Amino acid sequence: MGVDRSWKALAAGREDAVRENLAIDFVQADLTTFALPAHALSVVICFKYRDRRLYPSIRAALRPGGLLIYETYTHDHARYGFKPQDPAHLLDRSELLQGFGDWEIIFYREVWMERGTASLVARKPFSANEC
Repeated sequence: MGVDRSWKALAAGREDAVRENLAIDFVQADLTTFALPAHALSVVICFKYRDRRLYPSIRAALRPGGLLIYETYTHDHARYGFKPQDPAHLLDRSELLQGFGDWEIIFYREVWMERGTASLVARKPFSANEC
């Protein structure tokens, strides 16, 4: 499932899916009001978007053993004059680790030189006690 509020982004995703012969459902929606299905997704990929209120939904949407791939801008990004500049859209230091650090961290980095970004790849635990 691909979810984005931009129909242009979804159209590009559909073109890529057709070219690669992939069956993907695309949904045009605002994630602040769209409910991700619980324990239904094997992979969640989030790029260039930050809303801390979505972390519980992302955690619930992934199946046990599922992967989260997340990369977006940190507050350091704003220092270089790039958009976004709104602090509400920028990660705090170690925010992704704080939000998902109880999962198996496969990869994590924060880069602050020339462009502030944070990247995380994490696996949701298989144990029902660890969500």
